[in-house]
Amino acid sequence: CQEWKYSTYDYPDAPEDSPADNSVPTDIPASTGKPSIVRIGALFPFFKLSGDYDSSGVNRFAAFKVAIEEVNSRNDILPDTTLLYALRDSKRDEGAACFEAVHLTTEAFDGQCVSAIVGAASSGPSKNAALVTKQAQVPQISYSSTSADLSYDQTYTYFFRTVPSDAYQGVAMADLITTFGWGTVVTLG
Repeated sequence: CQEWKYSTYDYPDAPEDSPADNSVPTDIPASTGKPSIVRIGALFPFFKLSGDYDSSGVNRFAAFKVAIEEVNSRNDILPDTTLLYALRDSKRDEGAACFEAVHLTTEAFDGQCVSAIVGAASSGPSKNAALVTKQAQVPQISYSSTSADLSYDQTYTYFFRTVPSDAYQGVAMADLITTFGWGTVVTLG
């Protein structure tokens, strides 16, 4: 976890290549070079700013938790490695997601911080969290942020996603409409 300041003009110093005393961190066994513990930050919306319960965020977190438990229980996926997570409520809000990303990259796990962040659920919160993860040099992967803006790799250097960008979804929908020869299309919400 590196220290960094929250100023537009004050960027973090480049991390050292190795610790000053050339010691190996305790969670990376010298024999394998693989970490025995991987700390993951989880940005999921549980409550919106209005105070309303966010069932879709809770359901997505449940799937995330099942995946973590599955990986930890099997020896054929990441043998001798345990995944830990620190959960933060992004509230489907840009400010909350930014604040929680700062916490995950500077304070989580008693200051040991996270190796990666999963989330946020919406594009706006993911954009703000991605500005933090870029400064902290922590990879971020979103499970449902689709804004084409997030594809700008100069701005969102450490951001990845598991869903296609809106730009690709629009092309795919247009291809479907053309392929089936539909003259009228209706969207339902």
